[in-house]
Amino acid sequence: MYTTQPVKESGSPLLYSNTNTPVYADDSAELPVKKRGCTDIIFSIIFIAVLIYYFINTAQYFDLDLAFKPKTTSFKFNDVLKTSLWLCGGFGIAWLILLRYLSGVLVWMLAIVGNGALYVVGFLVYRNPETLKLSSQNAFYLMIIIEIVAIVITLLLILLRNKIKLTIGLLKNSVSAFTSVPSVVFVSVIVAAIMICAILYGVVVNINAVTALSAGDSAKFVIFVVFVTAWIGFFLSGLLQLSIGGGIGHWYFTKDRTMGTPGCFRYLFFGLTLHLGTIAVGSLILAILFTIRFIVNKAKKSAKAKGNKIGACLLGCIACCLKCFESLIDWLTSYAYIFVALHGESFISSGKRVTALLKKHFDTAAVNDGLSWFIFTVGNILLGVLTYSVLGKIYEDATTSQRMMGASIVFVFLYALSLMLKRVLQAVFVCFAEDAEDGYKYTPVELRAIIEGSDLVVKDNSV
Repeated sequence: MYTTQPVKESGSPLLYSNTNTPVYADDSAELPVKKRGCTDIIFSIIFIAVLIYYFINTAQYFDLDLAFKPKTTSFKFNDVLKTSLWLCGGFGIAWLILLRYLSGVLVWMLAIVGNGALYVVGFLVYRNPETLKLSSQNAFYLMIIIEIVAIVITLLLILLRNKIKLTIGLLKNSVSAFTSVPSVVFVSVIVAAIMICAILYGVVVNINAVTALSAGDSAKFVIFVVFVTAWIGFFLSGLLQLSIGGGIGHWYFTKDRTMGTPGCFRYLFFGLTLHLGTIAVGSLILAILFTIRFIVNKAKKSAKAKGNKIGACLLGCIACCLKCFESLIDWLTSYAYIFVALHGESFISSGKRVTALLKKHFDTAAVNDGLSWFIFTVGNILLGVLTYSVLGKIYEDATTSQRMMGASIVFVFLYALSLMLKRVLQAVFVCFAEDAEDGYKYTPVELRAIIEGSDLVVKDNSV
């Protein structure tokens, strides 16, 4: 028979009801850990010392009026802007509802339509080579390349269909977690505001220092400011990932998800105290890579200005490789911060857990991140274009720049919402993978059904 009431027996296996709520057999979850200590203390001290030195030596160059001289403008906060703000709220709510209840339809529709468009594009390129100013032979080769890409994507969609189904289930649960833990929004806004201020501070200091210092001194000073600003930015990004990872982890491993959770503020506090050094380690690695890439790009511009095309091309390739490596490290550290939030361990220990996770679930993680990026990007672009069209219908006398401004506001808002959802999705995925080691004790029924290929209701023969 099917269990219809919660069953809680000490030491008994997990039972499932015919609702979407798992029935837990234990009284408390082991994750996130309750008792935790300070991690990577040495890097906490180094990070704080660098910040103190940075602000002491740069405060004299912070002058907004000097960096940005006020200009007269005729811009007014008009009805187009107000309507755009209303559209932000409306589209944001609609986007969340769509992802929560129709994400499966949305994912497969975009995948099939997008892949089908590749076949059509390849055919049109071959039939109309003059449009792209290509010869018939080159158009044929280009068509072959496009069709091969489309065929590969088709095969991937078929072979990875179960992984895609799992990603859809994780995405639905991520939206549910996002709406159940509202502190995700508040913490994100707070951290984003601090990050904007830190970046603005660095930009202003650099602008003023370049005019006040000699060429040699200003170059060294600019590199120093870029490095510290990048370190602060990556640190705040890691702090946000840890905070969201902890809040979502608490939601995932709690017995009654309708009762609410402590949220992300507790883990924000942990990040600023116990795990400050751990976040500083990961952000330091990224800041070093970013600074090296900054120097390479400066050297590339210098070589290009001197007419050294070979040197500029070589430096451009190096910068591209550095960007790829930086993105890879950023991707790995984002998962490491979630493990820090769940287990309270150092950066090295969390990195080992990330390695173990990717050994077992690399394909799922790749599909999870890749598919979510595709859905969020396409959705943001389509809603931005829709905003542009709606503003044109409502305000026929609106200029193109005003409509573009409104569409840009909506796009930025939805992009920020997508970034929060992506962080939540990564945290849900890590919790799901952690729970897999314990027999999916806390995994929602719909996700367990995808894995086992069973019905949503699991039979319980013990009742």
